Amino acid sequence: MFGCGIAHVIAQAPKDEHFSIMLNIITPHVPITSDGKAPNLEIFFDDITGAISTAVRKARRPGASGRQTQKDVVLDHLKEAIAKVSSNGRHRFNQRQILYALRPIVKAELDKELTTENFAQVITYYESERGEIPGMYREPRGSIYHPHRGETKTLGTLMVEGYERPEWTFNKLLYIEKEGFSEMLKDERWGEKHDCAEARFEDQVAEAIAAIEKPDAAALEDGIEELFEEQPDAQRRDHITAIAEELSDEAE
Repeated sequence: MFGCGIAHVIAQAPKDEHFSIMLNIITPHVPITSDGKAPNLEIFFDDITGAISTAVRKARRPGASGRQTQKDVVLDHLKEAIAKVSSNGRHRFNQRQILYALRPIVKAELDKELTTENFAQVITYYESERGEIPGMYREPRGSIYHPHRGETKTLGTLMVEGYERPEWTFNKLLYIEKEGFSEMLKDERWGEKHDCAEARFEDQVAEAIAAIEKPDAAALEDGIEELFEEQPDAQRRDHITAIAEELSDEAE
């Protein structure tokens, strides 16, 4: 959409499909962009995007059944569910609260149960297209161990937002996918020996770890930032297996 203060991609249509969209905005006041009184619609951008995205999703090719999916219903009612659980933006809320608000709506419209897995996939899709949902936080799904301090902190949205990396305790970060290895490494004080923090995570907490390990400009200038680069799953497993074998040899 281009013009009237807007120059954005506001919806994605299926390939080989073309839409003519008419937009009608009723408002008691609208800013203008020129002496010719051209309206500036940028302040309505979020509402315009939501309305047009919904219209494009609901549009069907001639002869199509028009059957709605759980994804359609969730996206159509997501904004009102967020307003409900946040008291119109006054409070923070977690992903599960939105799920509980949408379940009766999906049940009423489709007579189907909205599962946690399906809902999580829809939210992931939505955020990949529109960015993070403002005000939403995720429950802790992992932890990070700080060597030399003997402390373990949970990894979740709220914790990461206020996280301050301890000074002079580690200059590397080890990702651990599976249970068990982290406790073994702690028992052997592997992190203290190598000045390496140990992060265990589940599901989609990789974003939280990425935020924690974001380099500090001053640290980079001093040359003390030496974080592990993210590796494919197979390489990470090989790496952790090698560490386990090293610890077993030391124990013998």
